[in-house]
Amino acid sequence: MRGNHLVWDPVFTMNRPPREPYLRMHTAQVSGLCPKTAESTVRGIGEGQERRRGKLAHESAQPHEDVPQPGRATRPAYRMRSGTTPSGCRRENPDEGNPIANQYICPVFKWGTIKEWEFGLQRVINFPYSRQQSERTYLLKNLASCPNDESKIVRLLNVTVLEGNRNFTDNDLLLIFSMLSSGPPTGYTALFHFLSNNWNVIREKLVNKTKIWDRMIMAATFKFKTQEGLDLVNKFYLEHKMELATAERIVDRAIKNIKEEAKWSADNLPVIEQWLDVFLASSNVKDDKFVKNKGI
Repeated sequence: MRGNHLVWDPVFTMNRPPREPYLRMHTAQVSGLCPKTAESTVRGIGEGQERRRGKLAHESAQPHEDVPQPGRATRPAYRMRSGTTPSGCRRENPDEGNPIANQYICPVFKWGTIKEWEFGLQRVINFPYSRQQSERTYLLKNLASCPNDESKIVRLLNVTVLEGNRNFTDNDLLLIFSMLSSGPPTGYTALFHFLSNNWNVIREKLVNKTKIWDRMIMAATFKFKTQEGLDLVNKFYLEHKMELATAERIVDRAIKNIKEEAKWSADNLPVIEQWLDVFLASSNVKDDKFVKNKGI
């Protein structure tokens, strides 16, 4: 049956695979739900940001009138429907209310330009106390968890960790780390590289804030699934073992966990990929341009 691709949903939720099979699984899901747009979705993800703008996940086989189809041509209509017109980004008082509806926030942060994502970041920074703080929390969650572009995540970490912007609290940092570690590989991989590249500065700032320090180390090291990820974390551990302080036990546990995950990946991903090959071939979906960068 065509709906058989859904049986993999629990597996891919409990044990997020590396980027290549994960993206191919997404292709299979999209093609099963909306065959006519599957190939354009695959092509858009694989060919870079310009082709990716304006794409949304399809929730039904029949397109909803409020959900734009993949493709650059729909971008102006999408902006108008969601309220993200250029003039909206320059409104006199953008902090008075939400410039776009909640259901559009994540797609805009994921597929949109860095300017659109930055607009959201400034709304969090300048969020007025007169508004519900739960709205700010929702916006911050999406800023951290939705982007598939590492540059957006690095920008957020620069502002909150390195620059120490006072508009972000310790609880905000904990939330950001949690969202990065619970989403796609882009998030925790970007965090790991950010931590490695700025180790001395970050350690000086956070090592005495035990809760934040431990949470950051855990978020950056615990979610890798493959041998490549294991090698990265092992190297990190050997280089910084004497400087990890309270987080040493966390990295030690992370390494043990990744070893188990890597074994699971080695044993099971070939089976899943074989199934995907058969499914995508039968659906006439081309993913040769879709799968370029393997996750770790």
